[in-house]
Amino acid sequence: MALAESLLKTIQPYTMVTQDRLENLALLGKYLNIDQIPGDFVECGTYRGGTAAILSQFLEQSRHLWLYDSFAGMPETTEKDGNAAKQWVGKCVASEQDVREVLRLVGMSPERYTIQPGWFETTFKQKLPQQVALLHCDADWYNSVLLVLETFYPLMPVGGCVILDDFGHWEGCREAFYEFCDRHQERPVLERVGTDQAFWIKGRTHNRVPISALHQHPVLPSGVQAELQASHLQITQLQQQISQIQTEMEAMRSSKFWRLRTQWIRLKQTLAPNRP
Repeated sequence: MALAESLLKTIQPYTMVTQDRLENLALLGKYLNIDQIPGDFVECGTYRGGTAAILSQFLEQSRHLWLYDSFAGMPETTEKDGNAAKQWVGKCVASEQDVREVLRLVGMSPERYTIQPGWFETTFKQKLPQQVALLHCDADWYNSVLLVLETFYPLMPVGGCVILDDFGHWEGCREAFYEFCDRHQERPVLERVGTDQAFWIKGRTHNRVPISALHQHPVLPSGVQAELQASHLQITQLQQQISQIQTEMEAMRSSKFWRLRTQWIRLKQTLAPNRP
């Protein structure tokens, strides 16, 4: 399922997320719209805003986009995050202006999103969305991921979607997921994308019925889908008109008048072959 090349080119400087994971974010946004799962879109760990720009393209009018990031680089780690994580502390620094710029480039109005700068321990104590349909957690470390899940998962309805961007990359992210599930007796059907990303649909207990929109249809924003549907209707109407005209022409050709007209034209061509 390919995202539009122009969209990928626009957001590429604003993200470190691979294309397969970007496409999956889009597919999940589309699924939530098709199944009409209520709630806003939330992203924790926004960096420069590339993934937020993808999510914004599937933001229906009833939804709002909430973006959380320290904008001060990656926080301190714990033992549960592993030794390799330590070298990333303080890195991946971005700015609010980066996020606003990429959202402007993809046509997102500032009224449709809220940026909450600061450490999660502080910003999660401020006003939160009432309901969350999609939670994109790119928070890397054990403490951060666990806090994200504890804060927003209770706000999600059945059918809502959680994406853990670092499940396969950082040990702490994976440990936070397992601990959260143990605490709350959750046993989600976990799906994987590439070597890093994992996601699940809240309340889903099996995959005997495919998730609507996933790996079935091209990924297109809802506005483009509406235009395509309108174009398809116009094409259908034109095809019906052409079919009717063809039927009328066949009827004319079989009529006595048409046969006489055809014979008269042939006679004219025989008597005066060089005249128009």
